[in-house]
Amino acid sequence: MNGVDLIRLGLGRARSWPVAGLVLLLVGAAPALAAPPDPTEAWLLAPALHGMTGLINTPTAYTLPSGALRVGFGWYDKEWSYHARGLSDNYHYFLTFGFVSRVEVSIRASYFPDDYLETPEEKGTVDRGGNARIQAITEGPYRPAIAFGIDDVRGTRRFHALYAVGSKTFSGKSDFFRVGVSAGYGSRALDAKTYVLDGIFGGAEFSVGRYGSLALDYDTEKWNTGIRVYAFQHLTAYVAFLHWEAPAGGVCWTHRFE
Repeated sequence: MNGVDLIRLGLGRARSWPVAGLVLLLVGAAPALAAPPDPTEAWLLAPALHGMTGLINTPTAYTLPSGALRVGFGWYDKEWSYHARGLSDNYHYFLTFGFVSRVEVSIRASYFPDDYLETPEEKGTVDRGGNARIQAITEGPYRPAIAFGIDDVRGTRRFHALYAVGSKTFSGKSDFFRVGVSAGYGSRALDAKTYVLDGIFGGAEFSVGRYGSLALDYDTEKWNTGIRVYAFQHLTAYVAFLHWEAPAGGVCWTHRFE
């Protein structure tokens, strides 16, 4: 067994982890290093692939500040797409905004170019949905932010999630290097066609100044990793690898109206 096989074996076993390490890190990390992200810099609160503030496939407990608007799209390779997996890539076009303080809402239109309703000759289907998140507890020096959210509120619910999540950010005195960790739980309380989050999830992100970040998350099904790059204090471009192998990515523009 070579080194690559050993890495793949380790990653395969990691899929069964209950993300206990992330929870311990969230609870036990030194609170003296706490430095919540500045909510006035909305462009640093980057989205997950579906448009809501988050990591790669998982949400965080942060929300866009009131008056902030985000527009963009995310792309999933068909190998790990949520709808028509193995058949069609998923393209998500989203509009997300800070509705009021500590409330984030999003509307999404998804396109599946190789999916079909009746015959293979009539390819191309569309799905629409809405997401919402409420930050119940703000982050402080000794406590994480806590939020509750729901994705794909009604309709077909192809991308449904009902969850609670906690997040904490740590940094040094200069705030140049920051580490954010999140952990949460996705519920099956509501009927849905697909549960994007089903059980314990979590992730972490290492940020370097206002330039970019490296993220890792576990979405209750698989591990994912990704890199995000920030530019012009508005633009975020990101590329990810789902289950460490299948490509995904997107781009968005964020602006806060004063």
